[in-house]
Amino acid sequence: METRSTKTKLVVTTILITAIPAALAAAQYVIIGLTPLFPSLDIIPLGRFFLVCAIGEFIIGYLRADSYSAYYRHTKKMFDVPLPPLQQQIVKDRRNTWWLSSIIHVVASLVLSLAIGF
Repeated sequence: METRSTKTKLVVTTILITAIPAALAAAQYVIIGLTPLFPSLDIIPLGRFFLVCAIGEFIIGYLRADSYSAYYRHTKKMFDVPLPPLQQQIVKDRRNTWWLSSIIHVVASLVLSLAIGF
């Protein structure tokens, strides 16, 4: 059973994972678009930027959960049986934080691509 503190930690982690690409997108607009430091660089459109971030987050979530599952199975020599419920929850938490952030970035990418034309 998940505690309230675990759920809060997962929500905060998801928000941070979602906010980092948004901060990078804002930083590229400020650094490249508003300053004369890099005149030859073009700004990456936000829709494409968020879509690339979403693909990366999906892959990271899959690899992070799979590597934990493989590590646990290797250390406990449990290759043919399902994971215990606690480890299944840990795998789910490791995967879902990244995948939820990925879904948020896909939706943001679609909205930006359709509404603004980026």
